[in-house]
Amino acid sequence: MIDYDSLLQLCAIIFIIFMCYLLYKYVVYYIRKTRLVDFSLKVKTIRVNPLLRAIKSTSSTLKAIPFINGKKYNRYAKLVPAFEDGYDVISSKVLCCLFILFLYIFVSILYKADIHITMVLVCLILGYVLLDFYYIYSSRNVNRIVSKDMLGAVIIMNNDFKANRSVEQAINDVIERKTGPIKKEFKKIIDDVELGLSYGEAFLRMYKRTRIKSVLDISHAFSLYTMIGSDLIEIFDSIEEKIIEEEKFDIQVKSVKVFNKFFKILFNILPIFIVIIFLFNKEYMKLLLGTKGIIFLCIIVVLYIIYIVTINKIVRRYNYDNK
Repeated sequence: MIDYDSLLQLCAIIFIIFMCYLLYKYVVYYIRKTRLVDFSLKVKTIRVNPLLRAIKSTSSTLKAIPFINGKKYNRYAKLVPAFEDGYDVISSKVLCCLFILFLYIFVSILYKADIHITMVLVCLILGYVLLDFYYIYSSRNVNRIVSKDMLGAVIIMNNDFKANRSVEQAINDVIERKTGPIKKEFKKIIDDVELGLSYGEAFLRMYKRTRIKSVLDISHAFSLYTMIGSDLIEIFDSIEEKIIEEEKFDIQVKSVKVFNKFFKILFNILPIFIVIIFLFNKEYMKLLLGTKGIIFLCIIVVLYIIYIVTINKIVRRYNYDNK
């Protein structure tokens, strides 16, 4: 049976570390906002460089293992400027596993509790998948920012076409006048073209990365321009109007989406609050942390996942019907 006290103390320490991390992020944000560059560089140097060295060292070790494939994590590596490839992402996940495992062992030794193999496996699995939520959220956030900036990019390109500038000049103009993720995406367009791809194929690759409909429209526009010499000004005028109409429509249904999102979050986190309440019931948790209790917890997790998927599908279906 897993020791209840060590589990509770582990949860408390993880929560405290999470709150300290949020406080650290707020301090860094405040320092950057007030333009105290020297202080922000000192904070970044203290906290980031040792971690990056550990990640790079672990990454070089993982590359020597033949059955580990880091290519599927390459899309997440682009979210962190210091990461070079997917192996750095896997290294960060491995270090997170070891960190949480170290916390569990430290708490168990501190409170003279037994170390159970089941909790060791739980810590390893939790540590490995924990960063996935951060990477997925960051990826979606980047795509959302690119989607918001696409209207400005289309307007810049359309104005350049009206001034009889070339496609390459229009894309470079977007790179010079825009900042953030969209600037990086348009730089990738230039890199793809230099490697021999057409502008239609380069924007199609961008669409596969971001899944933004307006990017797919631009890809089709350049494909038509290459094949039959279509008028880019007319096509980009229609794309610009389409994006503006979509933004107007999004504003109209925003209130409905916010209402649905609130209830979706409420229903999703309600079981979590119930689990937290039971977590402080020592006798109840002792039953769950036994051999039969672990099986019961696995069944609860599966049912909870099905519950979340069902709620999300209902909300998405309702949003779709309102459209």
